Amino acid sequence: METKKKLSEELERINKLELTASLQEKKGKYYAVISYQDEDGKQKPKWRATGLDAVPGNKRTAKSKIPEIIDNFKKELIESAKEKYREKVPLTPEELQKEYEETEEGSTNLSSQRIEQYKNMTFLGYLEESLEEFSHRIADSTSDSWWSTYNARMKDYFRHISLEERTTMKNPDVDRPIFYEHTPKLFEITQFDIEDYFKWLYDCGIKGSSADKHYTILKLSFDRAVRRKIIKKTNNPMNDVPKPKINPYIPDYYKPSELKQLFDIVRDDIIEVPVLLAGTYGLRRSEVLGIKWDAINFENDTFVIKHTVTKVTGRGENQIIQCKDLTKSKYGYRTYPLTHEVKQAIIRLKLRIEINKRYVFKNKYVQQTKDYICVKENGELIKPDHLTDRFQELATSKGLKEIRYHDLRHSVGSLLASKNVNLRQIQDFLGHGSIRSTERYSHLQFDSKENSLKVVENNIFA
Repeated sequence: METKKKLSEELERINKLELTASLQEKKGKYYAVISYQDEDGKQKPKWRATGLDAVPGNKRTAKSKIPEIIDNFKKELIESAKEKYREKVPLTPEELQKEYEETEEGSTNLSSQRIEQYKNMTFLGYLEESLEEFSHRIADSTSDSWWSTYNARMKDYFRHISLEERTTMKNPDVDRPIFYEHTPKLFEITQFDIEDYFKWLYDCGIKGSSADKHYTILKLSFDRAVRRKIIKKTNNPMNDVPKPKINPYIPDYYKPSELKQLFDIVRDDIIEVPVLLAGTYGLRRSEVLGIKWDAINFENDTFVIKHTVTKVTGRGENQIIQCKDLTKSKYGYRTYPLTHEVKQAIIRLKLRIEINKRYVFKNKYVQQTKDYICVKENGELIKPDHLTDRFQELATSKGLKEIRYHDLRHSVGSLLASKNVNLRQIQDFLGHGSIRSTERYSHLQFDSKENSLKVVENNIFA
């Protein structure tokens, strides 16, 4: 309600604005310079192109455009206010894609102003502006992943690279389709540039879902340009660029005997409880790291998944944690019974934490994350990447095959399916939002296939 009130007040302020503008000449063009006072009371002149050259005969026409330019500027302010105070609900990349694709092509006076605004912008500058806008619409973890993709490859490719730099660029041993003589501008990028970029990615060994991430960023960025009337829909360089082929990932997993061996390996290590939780209940990494002490009921021997942690940066009391509370939905918020083994491991962990807090680190023990159970010896929350790395380090050091931490989740799903647990029950146990995610384990349900085969045999060969 507070957000709606602020939006209403801002829209009222904008509508009451009595804007004036003067005609100014700059670099051989006529501009309308709007005298504008922002919400903080600061005077900010806003330059808007008239689209006319500063030549004899155009001045009168340029002045006649001022009322329309002022009207369009007010519309810009209104849209900006709506964007600022909109209730922020994270979208999936697919939802964001659909929103950007639902654009009606058209030409307005505003488009010529925006073309002027973006004419000299570099392609990298535009991508950064787009990613910044996307970050307010998608989940933090998705935004972080897209920024990492941009910084790792795009930022290195779409720029001028001098001869001296060519030995330090990404994959210097892979031939590039092009070396730009200058950092390309937004309007200089063509379909051929994008196809050359993907050829380079594939030559560098990037494929599947990783290549698809590059495609999504570029597709959304150019769709945004269409949506904002910067380019026409027919001029979108991504129109005929094929979407990368993603081969389905076939997860590896541990057999029950390997899980038992793993649990022995991690005993009394800081990741013992995170590994037990993933290998017993098939929990996601974010769910494991998000468990707090108030989610565990030792009297009833239950614990609740109601909070997740996706990223942790910083150290000590200055940790920054990306987290969220799960809504009490059918699949997100769920309760599990505590097994004897997991309960005992958590009790041992609680004792170690008390010892570290009172006798080892004392006043240096980190209090900021005292509510979480998956912490290091000094009380810092275990970082997601550290959990993954530590898990692989311990497992492979004792001869177990290398799998991802997330594959412990698949190990549980595979075990349940091989014992012919109903797929709906597996879906509920693993917290899958869709039965499609659970159906990946259906090929392991041998007994059901055996029974089906008996029906066929009895009716055909009997």
